[in-house]
Amino acid sequence: TIVGAFAASPAAAAAAAAASSPFDPHWARYPRQFSAPYTPIPVAITGDINKLQWQSIPWSEPFDEIRGADDAPSGTRPPASCSTRIKMCWDDDYLYIAALIESDREVLAEFTERNSPIFQKDSDFEVFVDPGGSCHAYKELELNANNVVWNLMLDRPYGDGGSEHSGRVAKPGDAQYYDVNGLKSATKILQGKVNDSTPNSKVVWSVEIALSHKDTLNNHPWASTPTTGSH
Repeated sequence: TIVGAFAASPAAAAAAAAASSPFDPHWARYPRQFSAPYTPIPVAITGDINKLQWQSIPWSEPFDEIRGADDAPSGTRPPASCSTRIKMCWDDDYLYIAALIESDREVLAEFTERNSPIFQKDSDFEVFVDPGGSCHAYKELELNANNVVWNLMLDRPYGDGGSEHSGRVAKPGDAQYYDVNGLKSATKILQGKVNDSTPNSKVVWSVEIALSHKDTLNNHPWASTPTTGSH
């Protein structure tokens, strides 16, 4: 939040920059933040990301290659023609997410059954929610352009011996089974078509999601639903 502005001499500005420079490498690696406002009107999930509730919320910066500029091999980062941006808001029952995904590469969407391993083949949009900030019992949602979803809960990080809990690896009643009840999602193809291997064909698609607080807070007794003024 910008709380004020001031003018300073070049010497003062240089001194301020020098004073903060030791921390620059750390802040450069700090995850980007997005402040999600409260919405008094529930969002109807249709895949239309131009509806009234979204119009006043700014887009995030475009997402980067997950490995980052320092670790991604040369030439593997997405070009400017490939972009993913999001918006978020929330109410007393849901966290709402809108995404706009643009690509000049083939968008694969072949899985059609819920809880299929879409990450293994399809182009997908993924959301990770860790309401307790513990990396334990965090929730993950993936969906492809056909609005086929896969929900899972990870009991702890894989590096700590964690394992997937989902309807993909277990059946209802099994200890490894996990699914959600309040999820709402929709996708819409805005330009082009999926599964089209024509070189340089442009595909633009939107995603709209409502994540139930009851689902995301499951197995997090120390976490609580958002309150007015929280982000």
